[in-house]
Amino acid sequence: MKSFLEFMCEDLHPDIVSTLDGYDKDKHKAITKHIRNLISNGEETGLEGAKAKKGSSRAVFLPKDPKEIKIDGVNTHMKTALKIAYQGELDTKKLRGRKGFLGEMQNDAESSHYFNQHSILKKVGYGNKEFETNEEHGVLAPLTDKSNDGSWLEMGRVDNITPEKFKELTRNETHPEGLRHQDVAHIMENEHLLAFGKGKVAYSEREQAIHDHPFTQKMVHLIHNTDLHPGDIFTGREDVGDNMGVWTHPVTGKEYPVVRDYGCTHDVAREYKLRRAVQRDL
Repeated sequence: MKSFLEFMCEDLHPDIVSTLDGYDKDKHKAITKHIRNLISNGEETGLEGAKAKKGSSRAVFLPKDPKEIKIDGVNTHMKTALKIAYQGELDTKKLRGRKGFLGEMQNDAESSHYFNQHSILKKVGYGNKEFETNEEHGVLAPLTDKSNDGSWLEMGRVDNITPEKFKELTRNETHPEGLRHQDVAHIMENEHLLAFGKGKVAYSEREQAIHDHPFTQKMVHLIHNTDLHPGDIFTGREDVGDNMGVWTHPVTGKEYPVVRDYGCTHDVAREYKLRRAVQRDL
């Protein structure tokens, strides 16, 4: 039986495939070592670039070849990204005890089934081959595959987004100039407070119009039905932030603003704070 990476990318180097499908605990270190050796020997890796794009406890690799996938009954191809957990500074044995790496916890959170209803592509049935477009609630980058131990996951590739692009993608009849991401973030923060009996109950006319915008409604639905904190979505002030981006539908070509990093759930954030506190006391 083929491994998930062989299904995803026939040209990926066998050493990389075996590392990701294997039992090496520090897969980030192992895979980057393989990549450096392959490139120095002039061999083709099947990845775009030799360097991993690092997040807090995860690295992102970009396969060159797109993934075969069925969306809305149409066979197509989609470019993907691999998020691989690695041992970060808060993942030492003293700090984590019997728990896993923070990156593994983030991968487990993002691949949780309860995020499926908020993904721009919802899984149809079992497996990772067939999806349907989620126009009503879809605001998360689509998950296409995952490991059983949180060591990696595969997600639809998302491009960076600027404030101008965000406005462009949120234009409609009520907001012909689009939305400012700061205004959406303001509504989300208030809705988060309302869930705890706090926050402003009555919006101004302008705020209500922003609240009722279809994109904001998707984000409010996300906040009310998950334990994501709005502060971890729009992470920038002048800029939109790294956790948002633009996903392009492989069949229709339509662009969607989506959240591409949503692994910092309440439980993950709490574990991060606990480890940071223990680290300070050492």
